[in-house]
Amino acid sequence: VTQRQDPRTEQQAASDAQVHIELNPVAQRQGAEREVPRAAQDPRNEQQTAGEEQMKSIHPGYWGITGMQLSELADQVVKKFTGARENPNVYEVVNQIIKPACVARGVSYAILLNPGGKKCNTFVTHAWFESFLKFVEDVQQYYVDFDTRVFWICFAANPQTWPDERLQLLLGFTAMQSPFAIAMEKCESVLVVRNMTRNMYSRLWCVTELALAEAYAKKPVHVIGAMPPRAVVSGDNIGLNADCSGPEKAMLLATIAQTAVDVDELVAKVIKAKSGSVSGAALLVLAFANKAL
Repeated sequence: VTQRQDPRTEQQAASDAQVHIELNPVAQRQGAEREVPRAAQDPRNEQQTAGEEQMKSIHPGYWGITGMQLSELADQVVKKFTGARENPNVYEVVNQIIKPACVARGVSYAILLNPGGKKCNTFVTHAWFESFLKFVEDVQQYYVDFDTRVFWICFAANPQTWPDERLQLLLGFTAMQSPFAIAMEKCESVLVVRNMTRNMYSRLWCVTELALAEAYAKKPVHVIGAMPPRAVVSGDNIGLNADCSGPEKAMLLATIAQTAVDVDELVAKVIKAKSGSVSGAALLVLAFANKAL
């Protein structure tokens, strides 16, 4: 009788029961989340923050990788890339091997392998569209002490998994503040590794590194590797006209201007060089004329 007098009671009871069923799992999840420590919810956040601090605590001149470690990386590449993909460029190696290895720690590949850092003695400038395995082969054949020599190579030295905004802060507001320039100044020499895929001086970062080596580092610049057939020494996309994939083009051009180097002339000499080192007033010294490069 009571239910007939107030039929809404059953409806309300059913509604209340349904609300309880729907909200209770949410409340349980929220309660569980409050009980779970922050690190357990997202352990990568704290690891990556620690990785950033670790990178900042090590001088860029110590973001090095040994020749033996580079050779071991090449072995991984041979195992991973097979068939039509057996000759990957540096972009592919970074995306499929280096980034997965480093993402959880938030450090560069070099610091992943050498957590305390390794003092570099050779700064390597090159282009990522080259064959990775040919790059390693060229460097390995050039140095008799390859296994123990410590190289500063951008794909290994710089943290490849950092967000763009964090990476831009790391690179600095001028190229002379960047890890590239700081490390180059500490190295004993600079190694230019050319490739047959594409003219490396169509990339503005490569042009800037060459200008910095000539103007500030004052170190011998060794030139190895072959250029593409009929490579031009100047043009719409060479030297000061080179491309830049990031937002730092104006900064790089300003840096080159500050060096007061005739960068187009310097680039032309390096493109045409067969062997040796570039030093002083951008003069080519054929120190290894008997070596096929």
